[in-house]
Amino acid sequence: MSKFLAVCLLMWAPMAIAWTWTLEDGQGNVRSEFTLAKDQVSIRCQCENGRLVLHSVNKGDKRQYFDGNGKLVAEIKSDGTEKFKLRTPNQAGEIKVKGDLEKLKIIVNNNEDRPLKIKRKNEKLKVYEVDGFGQEQFLGQVQMEPERKGIRVKDGDKIVRYRTDELQFSSAYGALLDQRISDELRYILVAEIMIRQAL
Repeated sequence: MSKFLAVCLLMWAPMAIAWTWTLEDGQGNVRSEFTLAKDQVSIRCQCENGRLVLHSVNKGDKRQYFDGNGKLVAEIKSDGTEKFKLRTPNQAGEIKVKGDLEKLKIIVNNNEDRPLKIKRKNEKLKVYEVDGFGQEQFLGQVQMEPERKGIRVKDGDKIVRYRTDELQFSSAYGALLDQRISDELRYILVAEIMIRQAL
């Protein structure tokens, strides 16, 4: 193989790589399937309103998510690798995400006083909701299963709410415990956080 061809393959190979994994609920029912690449995201999910397929389209510095009928569901505007905003159509809602694997904060509708915080503690990610008095309330945790067989998301009562056989440890899974956000937006957040922490 010529050096030119080898260089071309190295340049184009990362763009062609897609990463797919599934997320199940605590009973083993598939809740969503993610396919992530640097420039495109596809999410098949079971939401409150039934089965939904979302796909992304990049437009300038934004990534837009559309449902199977072509209706805009959400728009992502990045501010570097550790900050982004998710907006719903007509500016009806906004979610801000700041941080990395060690410490992540999710703010819904500019309510800075009541964020969701995800903090790394050794091999676990602890998830907290901040109440109106600034006190952190434990919501649950994300942890790698023994012998690295997958990741489990447990609520505050240690009941498994979500699980995956994927081994990429990410604070993205902690966003699943944020009940202020609809299912489809939570799955978009999972994908966007995972892209920033893994790809």
